[in-house]
Amino acid sequence: MASIQRVSKEVLTQIFHFTLNAEHPRRSSPSDTRRSISAVCIYWRLVINNTPSLWRSITFTPTSSQNAEYRLALARTWLERGRDTPLSLDLCGRTPAQLPTRLEDLLYGGGAFSIVDEAIRPVARRIVSLTCILWKDDIRAFLTLPLGTFPILENISILFLDIVRYPQEEMPSFTVFTDAPRLSSARMHLFSGLHPLDLSLPWSQLTLLDFWNVPMSDETFMRILRSSASTLQDACFQVATFTAYPPLQTSSTFRQVSMQALVKFRLSYNSHITDPAFFKLIDLPVLKYLQIEKAGGFTGIDFETITPLLQSASRSLEQLTLLHLDAETNSAPHRQVFHSEISTLLRVVPQLVYLHLPPGIFLDGPLFEDIALGRILPGLQALEVSTSGLMNCYRVIQMVIIRNQEAGRRLVPPTSSSSQVLDVAFMPISRIRLQVPLAEREGIEEQLMDLVSADCLADVVVELVV
Repeated sequence: MASIQRVSKEVLTQIFHFTLNAEHPRRSSPSDTRRSISAVCIYWRLVINNTPSLWRSITFTPTSSQNAEYRLALARTWLERGRDTPLSLDLCGRTPAQLPTRLEDLLYGGGAFSIVDEAIRPVARRIVSLTCILWKDDIRAFLTLPLGTFPILENISILFLDIVRYPQEEMPSFTVFTDAPRLSSARMHLFSGLHPLDLSLPWSQLTLLDFWNVPMSDETFMRILRSSASTLQDACFQVATFTAYPPLQTSSTFRQVSMQALVKFRLSYNSHITDPAFFKLIDLPVLKYLQIEKAGGFTGIDFETITPLLQSASRSLEQLTLLHLDAETNSAPHRQVFHSEISTLLRVVPQLVYLHLPPGIFLDGPLFEDIALGRILPGLQALEVSTSGLMNCYRVIQMVIIRNQEAGRRLVPPTSSSSQVLDVAFMPISRIRLQVPLAEREGIEEQLMDLVSADCLADVVVELVV
């Protein structure tokens, strides 16, 4: 151990920095790593405890309310060790995937003391990134923190628990975020009766906004988009209620909004949005990644509804994922989606590199030839689809084989009245993921083995799922 102590404090500190910041999926949290290092010897413990830069990131995991005084003292000690260094504070590390019976079990200290008063407020001016769960009195205590509380805060992720009804006159006092000049990333999970607009986030400076677990109305959704149109780059929304406007009134109710910076967009909506005019109001000129989830599943009418959204991103969109949401619906049983309806949707996104279609939406008819010859999706390189059975799966694979042979002969799709953009490079498909019926899997696997043995699927990764 004497040889270890001869290493200078500066060198040892650099080693500890690399250890704490190592990017590895199975690495321990910084808190566990510091404990392990401190256990080696007194010298290492002194270096850890007296080097503020080694306390830039602190994580507290949920605990019971037992030994609350000890846990509070530990929190104060750890937070003080960082002195004036910028701080990333996580107050809900290793939170279980499912909520426990007692909400207190999600909190550090088990609810025995105020997280806001004891852990957040004393170091607020140092916090760059904050992740926490708030409930009961801590919700109001946090939202009513004075202006200027977080001068260097950049990232926030908060889960608000416990249903609380706030008097209308109290809402204007929720100004904790209105004077956070560096805040650019916000992930909010509201299970407390709060409305998204009550948070008074600095919409016009946000680059990332995640309201995925926050059902909102179409009006709130459009209002937030307008407020963040010039800066937002990554967004998640759940539009749960839609006002049924008379024909031609949608465009007069909402103003057109152009999301000038939005690159990644994840949207969930319910079966009540059926008016294409609603999505015509949203312009996505630089969008690259789009995921749309539809409650109750997609129909041909839904494809028509979302087509304007894809058209606005036709020159930039590279990845499209369509998913069914598992939700009850009172709508009529879905009819089959015709290949012409799928074709109409896909023709507007010739730049697409990756496509995921939801279960029950099958490639069929002329679509096989159009995709194989590059008339539709000439730039496609990865495909995830479900298949109706052995024959449909075989046709999908044959489509890929023909396409890859054609792509080896030419770089652009042939001139055709059905091609909207002729300057997209014609690319081979290198990855396909097929959802297959369980009863057909064995036959499909045998079919694949024959094609692989015949060298028909060279440079193609094929994955089967049931």
